[in-house]
Amino acid sequence: MNDLTGSDVEIRPASTLILLRDRPAGYKGIYYEIFMLKRNLNSDFIGGAFVFPGGGVMQSDFDEKFYTRCKNFSHGDNDLKFKVNSGSLAYFIAAIRETFEEAGILVGLCEHNKRIEFKKYRDMLNAKQISFLDFMEKEDIYLDLSKIVYFSHWTTPVGPPRRYSTRFFVTKVEPNFELSHDNGETVESRWINPALALELSEAGEIEIIFPTVKNICRLLNFSQSDDLLAGLMELSDIKEIVPRIDVNGNELKILIPGDEGY
Repeated sequence: MNDLTGSDVEIRPASTLILLRDRPAGYKGIYYEIFMLKRNLNSDFIGGAFVFPGGGVMQSDFDEKFYTRCKNFSHGDNDLKFKVNSGSLAYFIAAIRETFEEAGILVGLCEHNKRIEFKKYRDMLNAKQISFLDFMEKEDIYLDLSKIVYFSHWTTPVGPPRRYSTRFFVTKVEPNFELSHDNGETVESRWINPALALELSEAGEIEIIFPTVKNICRLLNFSQSDDLLAGLMELSDIKEIVPRIDVNGNELKILIPGDEGY
């Protein structure tokens, strides 16, 4: 039995955001849906898989000017929760920015008195014609982070050519929000009941990677979105999960802490 090699691959910080919306007609006792995107088949990372909005944390996400644009955020408490010396806000910013770029929604937006041309700025961000901070400053945007909940931390195992240290967040949006993929990195999008998403994955009708499956499974502990958010908000010790890939002949297994043989 041998582990795959590749421990010298750079581990990049990343963030991903699970969007919830309530649905009165439940499925298997779950009364909310999650928003998922299908990655472009030509992507050099998990092409064709259904994922949550997200991506790498950029150096610009660490800009200290974001502190003046974000409300209800305690960097001391969050740095402790993230187990970092500083910079936890950057993971929130990356999750919000990537979700805006990929799904077309700016979560956590505080009330504003004027109409913002979100589509225009989304296109500009994806074309790298403006930075996320410049967009926020230009339109005088402030973000309320109180309802964006950090709840999970996964790091890609040794073996794949790319490795990410990914922080998972979850938040709720109004049922009437219309979201869409960007037709670039992502080519399809859908709201789907999480229980149904797992069924389709198990049946081979859609591809969902291992960490995404495991985090969807955690959601199923709650039938209502408000209970889910309240429960995850109470988490204090969020442990990093680093799966292990074991190869035994032609058999490949992904193990996580607690599994036999990990």
